[in-house]
Amino acid sequence: MFLPLSAETLGLDEPTAELAPPQSGKPKTLLLVEDHPDVASVAADYAGQCGFTVVPANCAEAAVEVLNRRRDIDLVFSDIVMPGMSGLELARLIREHHPETPVVLASGYSDRSASALSEGFALLQKPYTLDEMRAALTQALQSASDTAPV
Repeated sequence: MFLPLSAETLGLDEPTAELAPPQSGKPKTLLLVEDHPDVASVAADYAGQCGFTVVPANCAEAAVEVLNRRRDIDLVFSDIVMPGMSGLELARLIREHHPETPVVLASGYSDRSASALSEGFALLQKPYTLDEMRAALTQALQSASDTAPV
């Protein structure tokens, strides 16, 4: 197979500065809560490309343990539908016990998404692209910093 060399670009837009996570000198740490290994791998790769240090948790219960022992979690990104405690239940616990930590939920199920949205949680519909994830995470961090006490 022969592919000719071309000087043309693919036309893919570079991410804009407004979609990059805010940098405050140190990398932001994202707690990734996803029970499906393949989805977790893609999400972790995307988060890494967005500039986050990723801490994985394969269920909500493990995420609670991480949140209780670490103080460096800047953001939680969680699937909604998981065995045991759901991502929505996890988000409610985080809102109650770690209100300074923003949460972005992800789901491919519209019925679960409606509940998350009605409770004011950020939501990313599956399947999502790198740019969609970057925008959702950035927005969550910006919203949290806008409401943080000075």
